[in-house]
Amino acid sequence: MRTIATMFEPDYVTSTDIRFGSSVLWRSDCHRTGATHVLPDLSRDLLWLPGELPTVLNRTSVPFLARVEQGQTAIGIRFSPMVTTIEIDSGWPGWRAAKPDPASRTARIAKALQQGALHYVSDKRLEAVVRYLDNPDIRISDVADRLGISDRQLRRWTTTAIELTPKQLQRHLRLQRYISHKPTDSVAVRAINTGSTTRPTPQTKSGP
Repeated sequence: MRTIATMFEPDYVTSTDIRFGSSVLWRSDCHRTGATHVLPDLSRDLLWLPGELPTVLNRTSVPFLARVEQGQTAIGIRFSPMVTTIEIDSGWPGWRAAKPDPASRTARIAKALQQGALHYVSDKRLEAVVRYLDNPDIRISDVADRLGISDRQLRRWTTTAIELTPKQLQRHLRLQRYISHKPTDSVAVRAINTGSTTRPTPQTKSGP
């Protein structure tokens, strides 16, 4: 999982992350002002910029440009795709007591989690849906059958939980598989391995 799901890492941004469970605590330092392309990856982020209160970034369904300022260090948490709800207690005094340096803000995030000033809820059903749909050969109707619900129920539930239909979710997972390949892999290899095209059928030799 990338610290920020960028199409490329600009040379003016350096990022680090620390995994805890299925989520990631991340830090991004900007060395000059610029913009970077950000790709959706189904996750939700807590973003904390110096001098501001933390804010929750919702899931995105289309790529967008994010502007970064020189000398700015962003701290945040990239929650796993299974997280459906994130709540911040904006009245918690720890947010305003934190010093602007990254180490202080990182420590405050950990404390906010411990004291309940930052609360999130995961849905195990969503974990199962993501796991099934990440298989390029599975059909959406098969996922519904495995969960013991109808196709309509599956569509209504995923739309409510993550604002994506099962088909849209499947496309996002396919995109993530595509960009996770090695840069040296050809477009054809990436497309085949991510399920973006039909896999070739082995040819059998006929008799003489």
